[in-house]
Amino acid sequence: MSPQTSISEPPPKDSMKAVMFCPECGYEGRLTEWESGTVDTESYIQCPGCAEFVVRRQAKRNTTSEI
Repeated sequence: MSPQTSISEPPPKDSMKAVMFCPECGYEGRLTEWESGTVDTESYIQCPGCAEFVVRRQAKRNTTSEI
């Protein structure tokens, strides 16, 4: 008896989910549902349920310099 081999296709990108959870109100949703942006030198991700800032950090600086 020979062993059987099955090859499965990777799931379609639409079925792959990135879910974020808000520790303040418990909202959970796909990453595309969350508000994100940059203000001055901070980037943020904000909960659409309660407007709590879930992620806030210094925006990346452009480190390349022209000579």
